Amino acid sequence: MRGGRGGCRDAPLLADAGWAMSEPLTTVLGVARGDHAWIRYAGEDERRELRAAQVLAAAERGERVVFVHAGARRGRPGDAPAEGGQATVIAPRDAGFAAGRLDVRRLTEVLEQEIVHAARLGLRGLRLCVELADVLQEPPDVPARGRAPGEGNGPAGGCPLAALPALPRPPAIICHGDRARLPGPRLRALERRHALVLEAGPVLTRGPRLCVLPVHGPAGLRLVGELDDSNLGVLARALETAPLDGHDLHLDLRELRHADVAAVRLLVRVAAAMPDGHRLVLHAPGPVVRAVVRHFGWAGRLVLEEGGRG
Repeated sequence: MRGGRGGCRDAPLLADAGWAMSEPLTTVLGVARGDHAWIRYAGEDERRELRAAQVLAAAERGERVVFVHAGARRGRPGDAPAEGGQATVIAPRDAGFAAGRLDVRRLTEVLEQEIVHAARLGLRGLRLCVELADVLQEPPDVPARGRAPGEGNGPAGGCPLAALPALPRPPAIICHGDRARLPGPRLRALERRHALVLEAGPVLTRGPRLCVLPVHGPAGLRLVGELDDSNLGVLARALETAPLDGHDLHLDLRELRHADVAAVRLLVRVAAAMPDGHRLVLHAPGPVVRAVVRHFGWAGRLVLEEGGRG
């Protein structure tokens, strides 16, 4: 699983110096397959915006998004736009949630079916967005069984989705939590069980964040956050003075959570302008970067190293 609480506190070059670097450098677009993220929001307006943003993120990343919540008819995302079969809604009970508990086997079966369906549509993967306040509701007659008041139903009061087994093509699992509907103890317990914790406000309203750091062994740059045409100037300036390792320029992309076509096109131009015998080496490029490079036939201009550095 990728990602934790990303940080660039000592970053020499930032896309926006106003960012608090204790926050993860990502938005909805940057939550990728294999992640288990938590996004907390407040109120109906942010809930609607968050669901719509998930559909748009799925469209840009070439994924199918499945919402699990109690407020819409099956198969209809309700207030989220959907085109080309990329979004659907499943009721909590149909996804394996009942009486505040999760049937792991049932949800695993649903995910496997949806992953196959996404592949048939020509999509690269799946995003599962679960409204935790809907699926963790308990009737009054369900005993607490030793849990502290307000704690959740997952392991040690945490997220029940943490019990899901690893899948060959893992989805992005994104838990949505309304602070007004989840008691404080339960909210804190859930947040502790997610590697990636985000606030809906910055996720939805602020542009991509990027941090560029020098690295050594081999010399090059490490990119953290997200990259698109809004912050290409930051990367372009960093590449002009980036250290070389012999004839090669190395970019560590392990923590680059999103890059669009314009960003990859910039890297291709840099690679094409390098003298003969020089290479631009991308370490651990994400699936979107690899897909863009392959789609546009740019693989000959860049060296893609699947593994990380060192």
